[in-house]
Parts: sequence; C-alpha cells; structure tokens
Amino acid sequence: MSKLALEWEETLTFVFNEDCTLKRLKFADTVRDKNDDILKEDFAQRFDADFVLMTGILSKLTENLLDEFGGEKARL
Repeated sequence: MSKLALEWEETLTFVFNEDCTLKRLKFADTVRDKNDDILKEDFAQRFDADFVLMTGILSKLTENLLDEFGGEKARL
C-alpha cells in the first residue's frame, strides 16, 4: 500500500500514506456547520470555536490510529 483514502466517523476524510502521514484532511460539512450559530463577522470567536471543534476531532483520530497500530512505545 502506498496511499489509502479514508473517511473517519463521518467527520473527516484524509489520505493515509505509506509513511503514516495524513494528507488532504477535509472536515465534513456537518462538522463545519456545527458553529453556524456564531456570526461569521465575529471572526475571532468563530475561529476559536472551529479550532476547538477540529482539534478535538483530530485528537480522537490520533488516539484511534495509535490504538490500531499497537499504541506508543514506552520510553525508558
């Protein structure tokens, strides 16, 4: 395998590469729509809300990928 296109929990699509990097990350419209109650003119508040939402999703994805590949090695 050199590249694999995936959709994760209907929230994120990405390409998983042979070297375990993720590329072409794209959040689903349903994710981007979750903060629609914040006015687009309030750029700072919208940015903060989007950042928190998206980093939460990426954090869960990272945990999931680590579990699937056997976890992290313990450091001595």
